[in-house]
Amino acid sequence: MLKWNLEALNRAGAIKDDEMNAHYPSLYLNVGKSYETLGDIKQANNYYHLAADHSNYLPPGKYGDMLRMGIAEGLKRTGTTKFNNDILNNLIDKWCKKKELRPLSLTLPAYLSNLGTENDLNKLVSALSYLSATRCLNEDDQMVLDELIVKISEKQVI
Repeated sequence: MLKWNLEALNRAGAIKDDEMNAHYPSLYLNVGKSYETLGDIKQANNYYHLAADHSNYLPPGKYGDMLRMGIAEGLKRTGTTKFNNDILNNLIDKWCKKKELRPLSLTLPAYLSNLGTENDLNKLVSALSYLSATRCLNEDDQMVLDELIVKISEKQVI
C-alpha cells in the first residue's frame, strides 16, 4: 500500500497544475496512514503534518471535512495535534457525559475537523457563536462558552 501511495504522490508531483493542490491533503494522508500501519510513527507524523499544511486547498463541504478529520486523527494518533483547547475539551466531555446532543451536534463538526488553521478557527468560532446564540446551555456553561469564543477569536487560547 505504501509503495502505491508514494507512487501516486510522485505522479501527482509530475503534474504542474494548481488544481492538483486540492489532491495533496488526501495523498499525504494516505501515505501517512501507510507509514503508521507499518509502525513508522515518525514518518507517518511527517506526512500528516504535510496533509495539514495543505488542508487550505481542500474544498468546502463534507469531503473536505472528512479529510480534515482524518488528518486531525492521524496527528493525534502519532502524538501531535494542530489544535487543542482544554476549556473546550472540558465542555465537550461534560456534554458527552450528560448526553447533551444539541451543543455536541453544533460543535463537533468544526471541532473534529479543526487543524488550527485560521479558516478552521473561524469555523469553530462560528459554530460556538451559533451555539451561544441558541441559549440552550446552563448559565455556567454559557458564561464559559462566551469567554471561550472571545479568547479563540483573539487567538489567546489555542
